Amino acid sequence: MNIESKLSRPILDQAAIKEICDVLATTNSQVAFRSIAEEQAADLAVFLLTLHHTSEELAKHASEILLALPLEKQAVVAENVVEIEMADIDEVKAITHRIIEKITEAAEKTVAFGDGKTNLISMLSDMSQENRGNLLESLEAKNEDLVTEINQTLFPFDDLTKLDGDAIGTIINYLGMPTLSVALHNVPLEVQNKFFEAMDQESADAIKSKFSELSFTEKQTASTAQKAIVDLVQRLAAKGFIKINS
Repeated sequence: MNIESKLSRPILDQAAIKEICDVLATTNSQVAFRSIAEEQAADLAVFLLTLHHTSEELAKHASEILLALPLEKQAVVAENVVEIEMADIDEVKAITHRIIEKITEAAEKTVAFGDGKTNLISMLSDMSQENRGNLLESLEAKNEDLVTEINQTLFPFDDLTKLDGDAIGTIINYLGMPTLSVALHNVPLEVQNKFFEAMDQESADAIKSKFSELSFTEKQTASTAQKAIVDLVQRLAAKGFIKINS
């Protein structure tokens, strides 16, 4: 959407606009939002209105900042946005530059490492399967959900097609028909066939027939069953029972 300034007088010159754009574009969002969270709602409203009416790029930042505030603060700031239809230009400039300076100062005092889970996954990717498995097994005792998310990122369910027949056969030996039926009923045919080819015909036919018999509740648990299989794959690989090809 094109944002055209509705201000009767421009508040920021081009140099100031570039400075603000650069600060907001290069500052970690958490750092920026945390640094101004304690600002008065009225001042934040003035700041956001200034961004909103200055340029399309800054208008997007205004929306991001408003959404990043705690819900209660969002509501109060939103009310102030509605109420403020005009303001003293010198006050607006002072508020805008003060808040930008606060964001800049916070950014200069902070080292942003980025998303923590992404960093850990990157480190795990550089480890051997055995070392990665041992670490994840230890972490699982403290945070099972995190390990499940990591496994899903490192090894999505569809990547099971990359395993050889022996590995798939080993996985099948640890799983019952109910789990396999639920996990495989809604995945690509290529993944299904990978499992069926590792089974005897009778077992494969039994699982295929089970697909049409699954209840609505069972179908809703497909992602849980798939995550359980991926977790099993990682544990078996860590113990050397199967090999995951990179």
